Amino acid sequence: MNTEEKLAKTNYIDFEFNDPGINQQFRFAIITTQIPKKLGSWFKKAQALAIKKLTVMINGNVRQTRYLMMISRTAKIMATDPDIQQKFVNFEQLGQYGITDDDLLLMLMKCRFQGKLDENRDWCNFNATDRLFLIMPNHTKEKPQQRVALEVMIDQHVLKLISRTFTEIEDDTVNVGYAVSEGCMKWQYRNRQQIFRLKVDCKINPNAVRTKKISFL
Repeated sequence: MNTEEKLAKTNYIDFEFNDPGINQQFRFAIITTQIPKKLGSWFKKAQALAIKKLTVMINGNVRQTRYLMMISRTAKIMATDPDIQQKFVNFEQLGQYGITDDDLLLMLMKCRFQGKLDENRDWCNFNATDRLFLIMPNHTKEKPQQRVALEVMIDQHVLKLISRTFTEIEDDTVNVGYAVSEGCMKWQYRNRQQIFRLKVDCKINPNAVRTKKISFL
């Protein structure tokens, strides 16, 4: 992979959302904190189905990290935490925070591909991760010290699949990174498993880009 140019494929997706349907199935919340390291366990307790990192807010010397979180309409709302603020918004209000239809579709895809059924047959997404990396398990050039995945991105209804390479973090003092989970690369603690870092992006091969229109239900 080191000598290969990055492979990129694109597909145009023709879709639109049913506003009442989205509001009936999910809740959305803007999560703000000055202590981002607390968010991993907090998202798990909140039963986050998908997350999206938003623009960092800087007010004087205060740096605030913000995320969009999606949970089931039936999920229990988290109790107040002095370090983590949550503001619930409906589908119509998402645009006020710069959230587009593309972002929302990718949130639904994260929910689907990063998640699984738990022991109670409820859908969950433990270690929900901002970026969606789908594992390529049969990649012939993959080595034990690396993983190859496709990052899923959507821009103006165009679905982009871009190959990414992850290399193992062998330094035992580093206890957090990307790990294989539910067929994805997800950000989590080492916990006796291999963890990886994302390699610096290489150049996209423009001749490998293809577009077509597909239906989306």
